[in-house]
Amino acid sequence: MRILIVIDTSRLCGGAEQTTYDLRAGLQQRGIETRIFASTAATPGEFYADDTCLGTTSSFRTLLQSANPWAAQRLRQVIKDFSPDLIHLKMFLTQLSPLILPVLKGTPCLYNVEWLRILCPTGNKRLPGNSPCTKPAGLVCYRSSCLPLHDYLPLALQAQLLKTWQGVIQHYVACSPYLAASIQAAGLQPVSLIPNGVPLRAARPPLSQPPIVGFAGRIVPTKGLEWLIRAWPRVIAAYPQVCLRVIGEGEEQGKLQALAKYLGVENNIEWLGQRSREETNRLLEPAWIQVFPSITPEGSPLVVLEAMMRGTVVVSFNFGVLEGLRSPGIQFVKPLDFADLATTLINLLADPERLETLGNQARKYALAELSLERYVDRFIDLYQQLLQSSQSG
Repeated sequence: MRILIVIDTSRLCGGAEQTTYDLRAGLQQRGIETRIFASTAATPGEFYADDTCLGTTSSFRTLLQSANPWAAQRLRQVIKDFSPDLIHLKMFLTQLSPLILPVLKGTPCLYNVEWLRILCPTGNKRLPGNSPCTKPAGLVCYRSSCLPLHDYLPLALQAQLLKTWQGVIQHYVACSPYLAASIQAAGLQPVSLIPNGVPLRAARPPLSQPPIVGFAGRIVPTKGLEWLIRAWPRVIAAYPQVCLRVIGEGEEQGKLQALAKYLGVENNIEWLGQRSREETNRLLEPAWIQVFPSITPEGSPLVVLEAMMRGTVVVSFNFGVLEGLRSPGIQFVKPLDFADLATTLINLLADPERLETLGNQARKYALAELSLERYVDRFIDLYQQLLQSSQSG
């Protein structure tokens, strides 16, 4: 079996890119020949793709993601040379445009949905005030101020090209029940559910003083770190020695550091910057709790799965997304409510024994359902089903 994975970028900076890297390794370990095709939109030296095409992070990106003829031309040659049995399409609408879809015609193809970009040009189906958007993408994206006119016009072209060639995709795979329900409601069928997976690792050590709360992710508005910092004065008032350990970088870091200083909590926050996957897990091993305060629905975030694999309790805003991870090790709070977030953290920190129990339950669930081995095996089973169906059809 030969599998070609197609993705916008190949750099280890996001969940989709990390799962792609992990999936290829797992498939190759099982003797399945696998190649990755991606754009060059990344810092030099970060590529792990086998074949690349033109990509950019400049202002030219909006046009390129709408119509990238270089991607289509190069991908056609890669398919001719590699002759894959199946194409595993991952994120492809931020660099590789829908022009690649007609190139895939004639080869069984699945689309691995990890966000809602196929339904929404911002990828999250939320309006500027963060309320859910219930309307199909179109002129409403401009009228609702989700997109400025200079972005709306090329992305409207992208949407039309996608609609024209969407029939090339024969099967959809969602990484969470929320995403599966969303694309099914849009009439995209058939859909399988395969949650992301993470490598096995040893359980974290027993909790010790002083208490540590962890955050890992890009420091951008959608990741919600601001809400955690606004909750932090109340947490410190109850536990003066508590430390917030922040791992990540992003455009909001300066603003949030200034906010922490204004609130008088800067001495209880460690800003550790961008770290590797292994460093992140090591630095978060002593955490009593890991907070995932994203303010938009996300699919199957790896930072949550890795916390569960370590046996760390996760606290998250309840957008209905992580409810597919059926474990008491995830504690939900009211969306965008820093007071409820603070109260939940204070109550959990007051009971280390309960945190140990909940953490053990989280790890037990992760070992059974969220391992990288299970993730790879689920895809192999689906590949075989699709190929059998294609051959019999």
